[in-house]
Amino acid sequence: MSRAALEATGAEFAVELQEVNRLCELQAYDPMPVPSVSVRADIIAYASPDSTFAVTKKLFDAATKSILIGIYDFTAPHMRQLVLDAMARGVKVSLMLDIDSADESRIFDDLIQMGVTGVPAPSCANDTVHVFASSHEKVIIIDDE
Repeated sequence: MSRAALEATGAEFAVELQEVNRLCELQAYDPMPVPSVSVRADIIAYASPDSTFAVTKKLFDAATKSILIGIYDFTAPHMRQLVLDAMARGVKVSLMLDIDSADESRIFDDLIQMGVTGVPAPSCANDTVHVFASSHEKVIIIDDE
């Protein structure tokens, strides 16, 4: 229902929009070598949140070698469990995460302790550490595909 339609019903609502300051002072970091990637196959793209979990679960459950995740928001317990289930099958998991909350810090640290190879990528959305002005990646590569 549109905002105008809601207002016509007399319903009261509030919308809070919080924007991230992308002009924060960035801290120095040591650049890491990133291997080049050549794609010679189809790429599967889905729109979040409507279709992503069912597809992600299916792909994670089928992983046999590796899962590489680059993401800016990782707090869902069911996603954490998918990672742990894959690791229990011997799948190597790597995670680059824009850590901007206590919840993300906890899950990131927990996954590192469980064996995930992790790289923090804090942006201006983080209250204390700013390596990137914006870290808004959304990518998962499974078994090098």
